[in-house]
Amino acid sequence: AAIFNGSYILLLGVIKINRIDSVVTAAYTNLFSSISFFIYCGIRGELYVDMPSNGWIAIVFIALVCTAIAIIALSKGIRMIGASKASIISTFEPLEGVILSFIFLGESMSIRQIIGIVLILLAIIMINSSDKKMGKKEGKIQQEGKSRNT
Repeated sequence: AAIFNGSYILLLGVIKINRIDSVVTAAYTNLFSSISFFIYCGIRGELYVDMPSNGWIAIVFIALVCTAIAIIALSKGIRMIGASKASIISTFEPLEGVILSFIFLGESMSIRQIIGIVLILLAIIMINSSDKKMGKKEGKIQQEGKSRNT
């Protein structure tokens, strides 16, 4: 799932998301996610549509608030900071889920989860610090090129 999520974010950057409205992106993403979900459940024989109204209300809430709004925000974020940085930032999602469930739902955290959180944070720090170093090197190279041309 993580590979598909990262690929999806980078693909949005490649197809020039600046030309596509965020709501359109959210609509297509939800449409194809729904289709794949129904196919998967149909193959497994686990497609249940006979649910109480509270279940359907929860599904609509999740589809609109947790999915559509998040995709619209992601699209706008990719426009603002680029696909690669948005992909790196999206690695915080599982980390946030674990921490928020610990704080608000009283769930316990295992040593493996704590190690995972630390590894994610270290990876993000390493990527950002290497990006800064690369940016400084590129800036020096551009300055040297300009001084040679003048």
